[in-house]
Amino acid sequence: MAGSTVFDTPTALEGALSSLSLLEQSTDEVEILGALPNQDVDESGALIDVVDVYWALPGRPGFFTSRVSFDLNWQAQAFFWIGVKQALVRGIYAGLASKADLPAGPVGAPVPQPGVPF
Repeated sequence: MAGSTVFDTPTALEGALSSLSLLEQSTDEVEILGALPNQDVDESGALIDVVDVYWALPGRPGFFTSRVSFDLNWQAQAFFWIGVKQALVRGIYAGLASKADLPAGPVGAPVPQPGVPF
């Protein structure tokens, strides 16, 4: 991976991925399948380090991906974005015609904001 990531990637990735097990323990709505370091291009055209987190909804076919910035706290971002995306996916399975049809308020398990412990 290019750039300024200054921590040991395998060790940091394994530790952060294992911390996502808290998401699985706190809800039966998401199963974390894995995470892989990757790269993406930002708005300025520069390569940035990211992590692709693969997850599934128990009882539903397929798997989904949430991409977050490869920061020291990437798993906090993953908690948030998996929560957002699983609400959208559940809405699709429920037959909602558009994102605008999602109910207001909490959908699914509580999702912490990035960087805010719960």
